[in-house]
Amino acid sequence: MQAVLSDHPRWSAYLREIWDYRYFWMSLVRIDLRNRYKRSVLGVGWSLLQPIAMTSVLCFCFHAVFDIGLADYVPLLMTGMAFWALVSGCITDGCQTFYQAQGYIKAERIPLAVYSLRTALTTTLHFSITIAVAVVVTGLFRGIESVVALATLLPTIALLLLFGWSLATLMAFAAVHFPDVPYLSTIGLQILFYLTPVMYPPSIVESRGLGDVLRFNPLGYFLQLLRDPLLTGMPASPQAYAIACALTALTVGAALIVIRRKERQLIFSLI
Repeated sequence: MQAVLSDHPRWSAYLREIWDYRYFWMSLVRIDLRNRYKRSVLGVGWSLLQPIAMTSVLCFCFHAVFDIGLADYVPLLMTGMAFWALVSGCITDGCQTFYQAQGYIKAERIPLAVYSLRTALTTTLHFSITIAVAVVVTGLFRGIESVVALATLLPTIALLLLFGWSLATLMAFAAVHFPDVPYLSTIGLQILFYLTPVMYPPSIVESRGLGDVLRFNPLGYFLQLLRDPLLTGMPASPQAYAIACALTALTVGAALIVIRRKERQLIFSLI
């Protein structure tokens, strides 16, 4: 990523331009939230009710199957479902990012990173609400063991925002140039869901000799950053932080390369 930044002398100006348009992309996020909950009785309250309802149903079905107590399974499941909603949302919504904003793109030259940032911010906001609910529910079921460990969730959310932005950016460009990408991403997400310990504890897979499935899936390390402060009262391991940061740096670097090479030509692909 450093090589990409150093190879482009105008990245600082580009980032400054994104910041200059902050009121624009913040308005887009507000529009997305308003449209999503338009005429809804609960409004944003659905972001609270949905994870609670889904967790209740899945806990009833699976906690006995996995032989894990509710006090452990509830936070494990809520954090897993919240994380997966963020990843899948940034990928699927990312595919529509430039199509959704093509009116703005054709009308005025604005950094295209603004539109994928809009997608990532909207998705991360709902993710943050679900994590807040998970913290409250964990406190009710098992208590909060360490406030210091809990505070590590804040940089984790920031890291996931950056990761989500890079995913949304890559998928946005890919979908414009390859129309089949949204369909392929849906299939890929279905496969990846079962290869990631979203609904099940990693120990179950490891005990059956399939530990390599988790070790070679870097998404599992993001889950450690979210779950360890709640389930163990300790921050995640340095290895988990290192791998999560490395994956984020890799995807951000790829997003910057794509922006550098394809941003000016994108308008012709939307015509």
